[in-house]
Amino acid sequence: MLAIPFWVYLVVELMYIGLIAIVATVVWLAIRHFWSKFQAVPVPRTDPNYPVKRGSQ
Repeated sequence: MLAIPFWVYLVVELMYIGLIAIVATVVWLAIRHFWSKFQAVPVPRTDPNYPVKRGSQ
């Protein structure tokens, strides 16, 4: 077997972790985007139960 240096293994591991994180983020954003698009009735902003952020007023 070839002796792989530890730093090579570490760099490859970090690259895989970064790739998985990017893919997971893209998938999560796509699911959230399509979920909000496919919801039946959007909540109107005039609804008093609508959560209003403090900085938006």
